[in-house]
Amino acid sequence: MTQKALQLIAGLGGTSNLIELEPCLMRIRAHVKNPHLVNEQLIRETNPLAVVCSGNYVQIVTGPDADGVVAQMQRELI
Repeated sequence: MTQKALQLIAGLGGTSNLIELEPCLMRIRAHVKNPHLVNEQLIRETNPLAVVCSGNYVQIVTGPDADGVVAQMQRELI
């Protein structure tokens, strides 16, 4: 899961672009500083069920592993 977490961080524009990460049921909600730094193709390479970008928010539907993925992402951000 570490590789997936690292790839999602990169796809969201890197650690300096992330404001907040939150697991929500089966998806990851990310608040980013600059939406132009988000690489949706890189995110899609992690095989999510869906990716929705709206302004400074990105929702990545990962399925039931969302909590674990966010926990790993947050550990990588420390």
